[in-house]
Formats: sequence, C-alpha cells, structure tokens
Amino acid sequence: SSVKLMTNLGILNGSCSDGQTVFSPDGSMTRGSIAKIIAYMRLGRNISSIKGYYKGSSCKFADIGSSWARDYIAWCCDNGIIDGDGSGYYHPSAPVTYAQGLKLLLCAAGYASSRYTGKDWAKNALSDAYALGLFSQFSGTGAVDTEKLLVPDAEGKAVSVGSSCPRECFCSL
Repeated sequence: SSVKLMTNLGILNGSCSDGQTVFSPDGSMTRGSIAKIIAYMRLGRNISSIKGYYKGSSCKFADIGSSWARDYIAWCCDNGIIDGDGSGYYHPSAPVTYAQGLKLLLCAAGYASSRYTGKDWAKNALSDAYALGLFSQFSGTGAVDTEKLLVPDAEGKAVSVGSSCPRECFCSL
C-alpha cells in the first residue's frame, strides 16, 4: 500500500499514542506533515540536506520556530509551495483540508501558487487536480464536482473540499 511505502521510506512516522507509534489512517493530515511529504517528494535522496534549513531560511512564519516540521515548512516556503495564512502564520499542527492539500501538491508539481489565491483558489485547485487525473478512479461516480467543490473521501463518497483530509486519503492521491 502507499502508506506502507511512505513509512518504509521514512516519510511517514505515525503518531505516538500511549507510548506506541501508530498511523491512524482516519486521523487528519496536519499542515506540518504535508510539508514533510512535499519536501521528500521534491528532494528525494537529498532530503538529509534539509536538516537545519530553518536557521538560514527567509521564511519567517511566526509559529514554526518550535515545530518539529520547521525545516520542511521553511524549505517549502522558500520554494514557493507554501504561503501560510496571509497574516504571518502557518499553523503547522492544524489539519489540512482537501483543498489545501491539492493546492500544495499542485504547487510542488510546479503550478504557480498565484493561481490558488483569491475567492476561486479552491475551485482552481480542484479543477487542476481533476484535469491531471488525480481522481480518475472515481470517474462517473459523482464524487468529484468542480462546481459544487466536492471530492471523494477514502470510501469514494463526495465530501466538501473544505473538509479535513484524512491521512489515508491523502496518501492515496
């Protein structure tokens, strides 16, 4: 499975619950976790170069200095993938919505982040992801609707792009 592959590569580590590390596929993907995944996607074998990146970064989100993901977030910020909330914060522990996840994946793939600003940013992200075939396995099911801003959840049911994206669903994109 994609989860097992990402775990074996060190991209996913799970979360600690009662002294045990668990994946919790239904748990929300956090903004810090998605920054780590994207950094791994882009840097590949060079991921070790990210250690300590935050210290020399021009990214100055006020809330990432003590985050375990600060190096990944700073790298993504410096590379035009992450913009934050527009008021100087990134919120690394907050859950990622489907729309935010799609936007970050598209920016990591080279799409201009400027396309995903303003009132239609979520619609643009969903439309671009759909055009790329990210939802091809759900074709004809009604689970994807670029006008109503609906995406498939892990079970293939339509949910709002503003919903929190579970780890399992994000890993399968």
